[in-house]
Amino acid sequence: MVHSSKRDRHLDTPRTFAKVLSFALLGAALIAPSLSSLSARPAAAATPAAVPHPDPADVSPTSITTSLSGGGQSGTSISVPTGTAVTDSASLSGASVGTAGGTVTYNVYADDACTISVGSGGTVTVTDGTVPASDGVSLASAGTYYWQASYSGDALDGPSASDCSEVETVTVPPGTSTATTVYDAGEDTPWVGTEVTGASAFDTATVGTEAGGGAPAPTGTVTYSFFTNGTCDGTPSTTDTVTLADGAVPNSSATTALAAGSYSFAST
Repeated sequence: MVHSSKRDRHLDTPRTFAKVLSFALLGAALIAPSLSSLSARPAAAATPAAVPHPDPADVSPTSITTSLSGGGQSGTSISVPTGTAVTDSASLSGASVGTAGGTVTYNVYADDACTISVGSGGTVTVTDGTVPASDGVSLASAGTYYWQASYSGDALDGPSASDCSEVETVTVPPGTSTATTVYDAGEDTPWVGTEVTGASAFDTATVGTEAGGGAPAPTGTVTYSFFTNGTCDGTPSTTDTVTLADGAVPNSSATTALAAGSYSFAST
């Protein structure tokens, strides 16, 4: 009986194992299709966010006015000597310019249609409607020039530009000329060439512009050069530099007593 009992237990064990294995395989067959189905399902496409665009009806028109400054003058039309740095400043007007951004670009033109560019005052950034002034522009040639400021606009403010038919005009006077007269220092009269040995001399100068009346008074310095020959050749014997005051040129210093010979002055 004991042998039979052991045999029965030995036969029961495979049957039990088969049931468990069958259950495990069945479970795998049931689960696997479900996993395959999940992995093959495509992800839903993301919906792009809408980008708002300003309604054209919400964009306010703007206008821009400007004023020039340079050479101690300011306004919509100024006259300055050649080489003077001139700046332009702009002001924006419009319903919503109190918060306006964008940029303003300044340009200088040689014609009143603003098509022939001769210089740029740069581009500045507008902050809450405030427009910085341009960079300084120095013009070396005589003539009349026209400035224009152009506003880029922003989301709420339309672009605009100053009208070139009303643009600020910069008139650059022609260069200066210098006239001189040598004086007899002892007599304080113009040198006539009949002076005798021992006389001394000084030079005088007048600086003017070819622009005529209304031009600014010339500024700067004049250098007198004295030569011990009658043709201003070679290295001067002495030089004397003076500074103009309200357009007037001080006289040179007087020479020492002169021996017989030929002498000359030059002024620049």
